[in-house]
Amino acid sequence: MTFNPGTKPYPVVGDWTGAGFDTVGALDQSNGLFTLCTANNTTSCAQTANQISFVLGNPNDEPIAGQWTVGGARDGVGVFRPSSGLLLFRNNLTTGFADYVMVLGVPGDQGLAGDWKGQGFDSPGVYRPPSQLFLLSNQVCNCSVFADYAAQLGNPGDNPVTGDWIAQGHAGIGVFRPTNGLILLKNQIATGYADIVIVYGIPNDVPIAGHWTANVPAFNKPPNVLVPATSAPNETPVPGNSNLGG
Repeated sequence: MTFNPGTKPYPVVGDWTGAGFDTVGALDQSNGLFTLCTANNTTSCAQTANQISFVLGNPNDEPIAGQWTVGGARDGVGVFRPSSGLLLFRNNLTTGFADYVMVLGVPGDQGLAGDWKGQGFDSPGVYRPPSQLFLLSNQVCNCSVFADYAAQLGNPGDNPVTGDWIAQGHAGIGVFRPTNGLILLKNQIATGYADIVIVYGIPNDVPIAGHWTANVPAFNKPPNVLVPATSAPNETPVPGNSNLGG
């Protein structure tokens, strides 16, 4: 499908209506305008009746989506400011002030979110491209936070992606290699080899991950591929300094 609102769109994915599956959206990085579609096809997304629009953040912020509170009916959105490590999360899909303002990471990091230990809501993380380092926090608050988990995956130039790849109850990590479309997914939040390796897309695509249908078929492990489920990780706090994720 095609969905390309704005002059500098950056993709974001979430369950905007509480329907039980994710649909597409975009943040126009030129002005902070989110445009979210409640469907996953080009024709429907072209109709304003299927769009949700509002403003959050500043130009050049990066979009994030997640359920920021336990028991939320649908996903909210957020932005990560790569110049400062500032995170702004909002529960409602409307223009307004952030419900949570946090700081995580250092300038040049990339923002992301996921439910890292199956606690029933999403929390932030960052990916540090020079070292291919994921720094993930379990907290959503009005505060500065430190990373609870640190793990390395990928090569220089890879882009991060997160999700629960095998319905194990907590998110894993992954990277997309924009030079060749290679995707490396890991179920456990720990440094090591990928559990799942696939090729999808073309060079210079941007990775997204989501739950695309309300009725997902049972997961079938590919033949001759080791795809172990993992338990939720134990917290291993990263020392609190600006070089590691404070």
